[in-house]
Amino acid sequence: MTTGWGHLPVRYLHPGEWYVGGGPQWLHTVLGSCVAMVLWHADRCVGGLCHYVLPGISPHGSGNGNYAEDALSLLTLALRQQGCEVADCRVGLYGGGHPAITAGKTECHDEPGGRNAEEAWRLVGHYGLIVPHQDLGGHFYRRVTMNLQSGEVRVDRYRWTGGFRSPQPQS
Repeated sequence: MTTGWGHLPVRYLHPGEWYVGGGPQWLHTVLGSCVAMVLWHADRCVGGLCHYVLPGISPHGSGNGNYAEDALSLLTLALRQQGCEVADCRVGLYGGGHPAITAGKTECHDEPGGRNAEEAWRLVGHYGLIVPHQDLGGHFYRRVTMNLQSGEVRVDRYRWTGGFRSPQPQS
């Protein structure tokens, strides 16, 4: 963990990782076609984030956070262990982008990002969750940060510049 905004510790989540906690710290992840599902329980001041890569469930059946269904299952189990009713959580869905696809293409449901976004909507429907915050699709990357003390989520978009240069902020 490093120190970030306001000198709070920052926990970086890589693809396939998830975390649940509370208190003065930030969760941080970067998304392209992957999706981050963020849950926040305001009464308990506990939240979590999972960063999945693929829709569905692991073919190996071992709770693999790379797969959407497994990642959300792990996240909700950890929230319940913290005394949170998942149905009482505020939910955010982020990512599912198509950053390297030309901006002229409008329908991308057959692309990995589109499939991941559709899976996110399927899962929140299955769990009966309400999603007041979402930023899915589009032709850019996202940086998602969540404050585990307040539940605040910040999303920054970056457009694909091609090659191996750093993404540029989306205006």
